Amino acid sequence: MNGSFSEMVFTQLKEKAILRFEGPLGSFSLREESEKPILLLASGTGFAPVKAMLEHAFHHNIKRPITFYWGAHNLSHLYMLNLPKKWEQEHAHFKFVPILSDPEPHHGVRSINVAFFFRTHHPSPRTKHGVRPCI
Repeated sequence: MNGSFSEMVFTQLKEKAILRFEGPLGSFSLREESEKPILLLASGTGFAPVKAMLEHAFHHNIKRPITFYWGAHNLSHLYMLNLPKKWEQEHAHFKFVPILSDPEPHHGVRSINVAFFFRTHHPSPRTKHGVRPCI
């Protein structure tokens, strides 16, 4: 129970209580017909839909260059860190860039806010890339 919502669910929510929430809006899909390189940006659990998209791209042998930026507060929050590292070894067109907002330096991991890092390194990505943020 690390989050305020989890805390409320496990300590205050009563059985059969009505819970209303609003999910994400918009669409999130891979434009397979495009020739543009793919930039994927996720933070925290935003990795889940990106993971599905990457697995689809690899399964369908999409060979466009793919760069995936995954940001988190600290290294332990990159909960499946070995998977994108494995993909990077298996697919020459895939690059994985983990980014942490925690100021403590980690070997091989950038230390900065993922959205800020992305804007700094890709000031106008839509013109050159198929961008899919999930943050």
